[in-house]
Amino acid sequence: MSLASLEDEYMTAPGWFVGPLVATVALVVMGFVSLGVYASIGGLFIAAGVAFWAGAGMAGIAEPRRWARSTLIVAVYVGLLFTSYLVLLQSQSPPPGASSGGPAVLRP
Repeated sequence: MSLASLEDEYMTAPGWFVGPLVATVALVVMGFVSLGVYASIGGLFIAAGVAFWAGAGMAGIAEPRRWARSTLIVAVYVGLLFTSYLVLLQSQSPPPGASSGGPAVLRP
């Protein structure tokens, strides 16, 4: 076996796994450091952008030959997380005192 063939056969983690994992870790770290990021739509876009770039960068480092595929997988994953978070927020009931009308509540 030549040295060149050994360099091509070393095992690394696949980029499609590393990218979403790093994106998730980036979101968790941002949640612990600054919970206010998730309070506004602009903050959600910032968090999604940071997660995308962290995940895509690490996926490209892990598997340089397939960086485009790994970046696409990270983009779809972050988009699904973003969409599911927004749907989850919309499905929650408003807090007490935030009612804007009803049978026993007068409108302001």
